[in-house]
Amino acid sequence: VMVSLFIIVLLVWYVFWLHARIVDVAVSLFGAFYTGLLMSAAMLIRMSVPDYWGGVLILGIFASVWGNDAFAYLIGSKFGKRKMTPQVSPKKTWEGFFAGLVFSMAFWCLFPLIPGVEMNIVQSLVFGAICGVLGVIGDLVESRIKRNAGFKDSGTIMPGHGGLLDRCDSQFLVTLGASMLLIFGNCIPFTFISTGVLF
Repeated sequence: VMVSLFIIVLLVWYVFWLHARIVDVAVSLFGAFYTGLLMSAAMLIRMSVPDYWGGVLILGIFASVWGNDAFAYLIGSKFGKRKMTPQVSPKKTWEGFFAGLVFSMAFWCLFPLIPGVEMNIVQSLVFGAICGVLGVIGDLVESRIKRNAGFKDSGTIMPGHGGLLDRCDSQFLVTLGASMLLIFGNCIPFTFISTGVLF
């Protein structure tokens, strides 16, 4: 709803503000979909799992991304030798990437312990690997956007951390990917009916 409202306001602004350029509208629309629609998948997961366990699952997915980033950084900074994408993110290494991937796969093996989540060990490992890759891609997308825009950080709200989007970049694609994997893999009951418990 908020994304739809934003699009309406944006188009009205474009019509009546003659200095507005189509590139401004395109960038604004991309930002709305990138941050809004992708993260709406988190609410879909939250509403599909009974009681407060949907919130626990969301926190678990976020924690898998944070752990992936942490392991990739620790191993990559200490043992990393082969650069992954030097043109986009010079600090990322293949050693760090695989370390983060292993953590993500192992962490996803904990999700079947959450009531309402039906997932076997093969699904846990495969889904963990896919989400680990999606997290890295999301991070690289944010880095590419910043480089194209000519900015080092996405904001100043969190000094020393690159900005708010830099802390959430990996979450966007992972949350969307996780929702699709969990739903189409029949791991969670797919429903739009809320349990009445807010996350």
